[in-house]
Amino acid sequence: MSCLCLVLCLVAGAAAAEEAGTIRMTPVKVISYAGGLSWVVAEGRGEPDLEGRVRVGEPASVVEGSLHVGTRDGGALRSVVVSRGDPVEADAGRVLRITLEKPGNRVHLTMEWITRQVSWRPIYRLDVTDPKKAMLRMDAELQNELDHLAGTEVSLATATLATAGWQGDPSVTPDPFLYGPLEVDLRRGERGLYPLLDREVSCREVFLLEVTDDDVRGRNAPRVRRSLRFENSTPGPLAEGLVTVVAGSRPLGQGRIAHTPPADEARIVLGPAAEVDGRVSESLVDRFPAAARVGERLMDRHTMDGVISLRNTTTRKVRVHVERRLAGTLRRADRQARVRTLPAGDGDANPVTVLSWDLELPAAGDAELTYRHRVLWPAE
Repeated sequence: MSCLCLVLCLVAGAAAAEEAGTIRMTPVKVISYAGGLSWVVAEGRGEPDLEGRVRVGEPASVVEGSLHVGTRDGGALRSVVVSRGDPVEADAGRVLRITLEKPGNRVHLTMEWITRQVSWRPIYRLDVTDPKKAMLRMDAELQNELDHLAGTEVSLATATLATAGWQGDPSVTPDPFLYGPLEVDLRRGERGLYPLLDREVSCREVFLLEVTDDDVRGRNAPRVRRSLRFENSTPGPLAEGLVTVVAGSRPLGQGRIAHTPPADEARIVLGPAAEVDGRVSESLVDRFPAAARVGERLMDRHTMDGVISLRNTTTRKVRVHVERRLAGTLRRADRQARVRTLPAGDGDANPVTVLSWDLELPAAGDAELTYRHRVLWPAE
């Protein structure tokens, strides 16, 4: 009997020796940012080995330069070494060997890092059964590839987290709005859906015609598309994401919501619209050969007149937004067009001019928008 007791004691002592200095880190806080990056805080407690060292599993998918190891009890660290060896976790490839400056009986470790193993995206649903009282619902889809998140403080940021030059606490961002903390119970590999908000918004329908130089030259056919717009009356920014537009149980289409701050206008572009017909044509007014030189290239100068024709095929008035993006310099435009000029890019002969109009078309009505511009073209 005494021999059996001695054997059991030796086995128990060996097992305890194997576990000495091993600490399992548990995620206690996660801030998941738009764009796929998350900031994770993990903690663990344990006893160092006889040499004042502890081992923890190295987190996977750590963004370079973001890992920080410290203690909660004020103990200083002498070194943190990444090594290969017997992993703390079955699926871990490497461990962190941490040496304490002043070994004690127990140590309370903390680790912070940035990773892609936790990510979230917004999923929107907009019910326009009554456009003046449309209902906007926002859910968060949370993907967990990190560890079992149970009792973990998980918050969702509508901002993106830039890792370049990151220092300190990344929860301090130019856009600090957070949803949460959420009540999360997600195992590794699971995906959860969490309601964030339901809000009544007033929607308006705007038909959109965007015209490029390729449309004018016949490479593409200009298309009028349907769009919906509403003011973001929620307390925080709307993160960029997919939106499904419905009328009751009938789907109308899908689009995207861009990142929209509070009180700004959110815009959703849907598919082609048959209610408004849009056409564009341009004609040459004059041409001056060898009018300019750009680098080593000799350029002709063309003056072009453009006409955009719109026709409302419905029996109700409609709002239309038209945008003409052209290479060249604007000479004139009608109907109070708004004009934006962008400088020429490297190697480009012409600046980019963006014309935009907002107008209402009466039932079965039509309109024409005219403009003139000059463009430099390689000499013939």
